[in-house]
Order: sequence, then structure tokens, then C-alpha cells
Amino acid sequence: MNDNEETIEIISKIEYKDFIRARRYITSQFLFVKIYLFAPVIYFIFVLITCPARNLSCFSLAINNLLGLSSFFILPIIVFLCDIGLKKYFDSSKRFQQEGSLSFNFEGVKSFSDNYFNFVKWADIYEVKEYKEDLSIFISTIECHIIPKRFFKSAEDLQKVKEIIKQKVDPKKIKLLKN
Repeated sequence: MNDNEETIEIISKIEYKDFIRARRYITSQFLFVKIYLFAPVIYFIFVLITCPARNLSCFSLAINNLLGLSSFFILPIIVFLCDIGLKKYFDSSKRFQQEGSLSFNFEGVKSFSDNYFNFVKWADIYEVKEYKEDLSIFISTIECHIIPKRFFKSAEDLQKVKEIIKQKVDPKKIKLLKN
């Protein structure tokens, strides 16, 4: 590939399912989420280790484990409430509701629509991650271009974009799936 090759352009309109999937990818990377998911396990191990030393009865053990059990029920409620907030955010954003274009070339990524324009040089990209259904180009830790693979006209276009990424982005910032 040389620098004179054509620009690869895609037309996109993000759907709510794409948006929520990307937000979950991003959220799952935060340390506090990982700690929260393992907190009940750590709690139960702590209780089991300290139980014989405290001579707890079965009833006491059940009461002591109520806190650990409650965290299993709280997590789905938190996810549900977050999804409601994200749906409201998605519905209120005009940028998400309109069709836009993304173009990739050796200079960077350009995204634009009727009321939005952004150009990011490859050197300024925070991270690139490929998932089963998406290619996500992170501009910062919480801002990214969500690019469902179905938006590419062909598998060759997706492969060309991945080749540009491999050439222009620091390899430490790239996490592409193995073919």
C-alpha cells in the first residue's frame, strides 16, 4: 500500500444496539466495574475463611452473606438504570440520529454529517479495537467512532482500513482480532 491510494468511505447511521454495545465495551474496561463484579466472590471467600474462627451458626452465616447476595441482585438493577440513561442520551443526540460519513486515508479518519465534522490524524488515535461486530477507533478513553462492520461495502474495504491502521497507528494501541 502506498500513500497515493484512494480514500475508503462508508456511510453510517448508528442504531441504538450499536451504541449500547460500544458503551458496554468501554464500560467493561474500567477497573471499578471489574472490582465490583469480583466483590461478591471476594466477600464469600472472606466469610468462609473467617466463619470457623467466629463459630457462626447457619443462620448467622446466612445473615452475614446477605450483603454478598444482595450485590448479585443490585448489578442487574444498575445495568438496567444505566441502559435507561443511555437510551435517553442516544435519543436526545441529533448526531446519533442522522446519517453520516466516515472516510479513511493515510492522513487519518474524517467523520462528518450535516451538523458535525471531525478529523483525527492517525498519530492522535488513542486506541483501535476490533470486536466481533465492530471496529472501534478511540479518540480518548471515552470517545470513539463505533463502526459496525456491516457498514463496509466489502470485506476488502474493511481489510484495507485494517492495513492502514497497522501502518499508521502505534502497534501498542492496536487490538485487532486474529483472522
